[in-house]
Amino acid sequence: MGACWKAGRRESGASPSTPGLVSGHCHSLNLKHPECQVVCRNRGSLPPPSTHPPSTADEELEAFDWCCRRVGKPLFCARFAEKRPKVNCEGYMPPTPASAFGDPHITTLDGLNYTFNGLGDFVLLVASDAQTSFVLQGRTAQTGTARATGFVAFAAQYVSTTTATVEWTLGSQGDIQVLLNDETIWFSYSQDLGADVYYSPGVLLVNDSSVTAIFDGAISISISAVSGILSMVCSLPDRYRNSTKGLLGVWDHDPADDFQMPNGTSIPVNSSEEEIYSYGLTWTVGEHSLFAQPLPSPLTNFTPVFLSQLRQENESLYQLAASQCHGSRECIYDALSTGDMALGLATQSLAANFQQKKMVLNAFPPVIIGDTSLTAFRAERVRRQYRAVGMGAHFIPHLSPDLNISESGTLTWEPHEMSPLTVNLEAVGSNNLSALLQLRFTLCSCSRSQECDYSNAVTLGGSSLQLAACRCEGGSSGPFCQDPADPCAQGCFPGVSCDLHAGCGPCPAGLTGDGRHCSDINECAQGTACPGNCTCTNTVGSYSCSCPDGEEALGCQSHPCGFPLTDLPRRSVRLQVRTLRNATAGEVNGTVSAILGSLEVKAFQSNTNVTQMTESDGFTFVVVSEFAYDSRGTVIQFLNKDLPGAVTSAFNRRRGRREVGTLLLFQRLHRDNITDLVKLTVAELRPYFPCGLYGYKGYQLHYVATTGFVCLSPCKMGYCQHGSHCQHLPEGPTCSCLPFSIFSPSGTRCEQLAISLAAFLGILVGALVLLCLLLTTACLASHLCRWHHHWNHHWNRGTKETFWRSRTFSCEYISLKSWLCFTLVFFKLCSSSLLQL
Repeated sequence: MGACWKAGRRESGASPSTPGLVSGHCHSLNLKHPECQVVCRNRGSLPPPSTHPPSTADEELEAFDWCCRRVGKPLFCARFAEKRPKVNCEGYMPPTPASAFGDPHITTLDGLNYTFNGLGDFVLLVASDAQTSFVLQGRTAQTGTARATGFVAFAAQYVSTTTATVEWTLGSQGDIQVLLNDETIWFSYSQDLGADVYYSPGVLLVNDSSVTAIFDGAISISISAVSGILSMVCSLPDRYRNSTKGLLGVWDHDPADDFQMPNGTSIPVNSSEEEIYSYGLTWTVGEHSLFAQPLPSPLTNFTPVFLSQLRQENESLYQLAASQCHGSRECIYDALSTGDMALGLATQSLAANFQQKKMVLNAFPPVIIGDTSLTAFRAERVRRQYRAVGMGAHFIPHLSPDLNISESGTLTWEPHEMSPLTVNLEAVGSNNLSALLQLRFTLCSCSRSQECDYSNAVTLGGSSLQLAACRCEGGSSGPFCQDPADPCAQGCFPGVSCDLHAGCGPCPAGLTGDGRHCSDINECAQGTACPGNCTCTNTVGSYSCSCPDGEEALGCQSHPCGFPLTDLPRRSVRLQVRTLRNATAGEVNGTVSAILGSLEVKAFQSNTNVTQMTESDGFTFVVVSEFAYDSRGTVIQFLNKDLPGAVTSAFNRRRGRREVGTLLLFQRLHRDNITDLVKLTVAELRPYFPCGLYGYKGYQLHYVATTGFVCLSPCKMGYCQHGSHCQHLPEGPTCSCLPFSIFSPSGTRCEQLAISLAAFLGILVGALVLLCLLLTTACLASHLCRWHHHWNHHWNRGTKETFWRSRTFSCEYISLKSWLCFTLVFFKLCSSSLLQL
């Protein structure tokens, strides 16, 4: 559209609806430009160029009329606004002033008035934001011999990319001497401003009836000299709101906290004069003074006189001053404390002028803050909250069948028909000045919300209502995509019939799909086809099962999968999400489903409820999401412990989750926005996983964190005792008892032991035979000992008698020891046999 208008200069105060606009008109349109040709075709040919160019206002109004009124395409008007933005006071916020004058009387930024007669240097204001900071200090001196003070100097410092410090000092002739960065400046006359000026980067000084410093075009400090005392008026931009402190108070539109001290504590606004004096002393300048010359030695014993004391000292004089000052407390105090009525009247004049300037500054209509564009899908209810900024501002209510506006600024739009609609949001302030905000309503009547094209709309009857175009999907047609596509046009899967209304029928047995596309069902992947440890082999339309080697006769003694899940409750959570633009419940459902479906553990099923929060601005939705439990331990662990963290990570990993294929964006999701609705423990899940499948009875359910629920045969858990052989048949586990030693097991689980008589007799006979052998051996040993003793008796009679006597060989001892050993061995054998019995 840039070719449709000439570039031109901008007049101040210009807007397309008032005179004094940018030069350029539809006569200058490039008729070869495609968009301009659209304008000409839709509304007829353009008038021929005039030999005498019309006025600037006529040119701009004609272009505005063509692009924003006659064409009826909001896109053209939006492009016009892009090339010719309005220049007016819409959204302007007047600066907020504060002042200090007379024998110091101070008016804070929130409008609180008080008197502080401190002597010395004091911090009037400290303000800062992320990029800049500002400090204002004032110096007072005693007013003659009176027990009162007045300002004789001010110093201000503004810090941004550069630092500028300005100091105003009362001269001996009642003039004002100015220093910039501790150097004297010389003003020069400006024809444009009609005053003496001095400019330095970051600060403009203007010397007229007062000396004003304007810092960065935002902060203004104006100093004037009256009756030998300096007065000051300060105004700040709105960016310093809630970021100020000092004698000029905390700027937050609440005077109650203006008497805040450096330590953060405050005194009440109705405090006595003495308490206010003590408060003011807390803002004495310390080491960081902005003044070029140090403060002269202060009077340590100085105590100001208060208005209550002056009244007590001379009531009649007080009444006389009150009469001449028309009740002004500042005027009365200055007149009585200095004995100079002219000074008091001068103070009264300064106070009146300051209040008059505040009234002028506040003579602005309210500022309406809120979105001017509203979109709705069919009969969807849209709610917006608008705010009016200004003294006593409130909205003018509006009531109609489709649109309601409350006095608090709550707008509710629920379109029921496509009739032209023109509504302006109006706010009125306490000064009876009103502001209008022109609203733009875009309605989509497509069959589905995802078919709405809000960027391509048509204005209905020159009103504020626009009708969004429809992008038909899936072969649908019609102005609102209301006509469905022919379901049989693209054919169905071989062997599947097609109905002109219902479309393709179901897929053949063993296959899955929509009837148009069918694919094999992998029963093995479902884990429910084969029991136990059987191996599942998928085939087209069917499957087969085979057991591992060695388990064919046992019927596969364990199976971790294949539980019926039809009655299993679902894990459900409630999400509270906030979109970054107006969206429908269908769009939110689709986006949330895509995000939850992208979780690492694929357990998401569906969103069962998507509700728009009507008490907010319509951008907040409550979504109830369901996830499916199954027997796997990873799924149970994820759903019961890791789900909230995984959901917040999925929403916040990339704002709006563009990687899931949607343009709908959400604000950051917090853990507090997720509420558990249904969550089952392992114990609560047990009843939903029965083990009586496949005709095999007796399987027992076990849960292992790494694998989940698994049905195990009792044969795997030591069902058969005493080493018996276990076999799991369809009717349950069966034990084959195997005898061992002298025992013969019996019973259902081979748990009973019986003694075998033949085995016992065999052991007993063997023990007797062994005993006989032992006795025979003992007898032989005894006989040998007696023979050996007899032989030695005859041998010892010779020469070796002495040697043999010293080593007497006792056959009786050997015989006795042998009997003891044999008896012990026999006792052990018998004990072992008895223990086995």
